Amino acid sequence: MITKGLEVLVVDDSGMNRKLFSMLLKKMGNAVDEAGSGASCLDMVCEKKYDLIFMDHMMPEMDGIETLNRMKCLEQSLNRGTPVVALTANDMNGGKEFYLGAGFNEYLEKPVIPQRLEELIQIL
Repeated sequence: MITKGLEVLVVDDSGMNRKLFSMLLKKMGNAVDEAGSGASCLDMVCEKKYDLIFMDHMMPEMDGIETLNRMKCLEQSLNRGTPVVALTANDMNGGKEFYLGAGFNEYLEKPVIPQRLEELIQIL
C-alpha cells in the first residue's frame, strides 16, 4: 500500500493528540478527518469510506475496542473491511497480541514515530 493520497480517519478523545497525528498524516500527503469520540466515529464511518482508521484505545464512554466492535457490526458502515489501527500510550508486554486479538489490524504506540507510521501504513 502507498503511504500518501489516502483517506484517513483519526479517532482520539484528546484534541492535541488528534491534531499532532493528523499533521503527521497530512505531511505524508493524506486527507484526514478527525473524530473526538467513539460515537462520532460510528457516525462518520456511515457517511464516508476510509482507506485507514487510527483509533485510540482509551476513550471515555466508548473505548476503542467497543467502537471497533460496533463499527464491524453496523450495517450502515461503509468501513466494515477498512483496516483499523489501535493507538495506545500503554507500553505493555504482549500489546500486539492483545490488540490483534481484540480485532484491530495493527497497533501503534504513542508518541508516534513518523518512520514507524510509514512502515505500518505500507504493510496494511
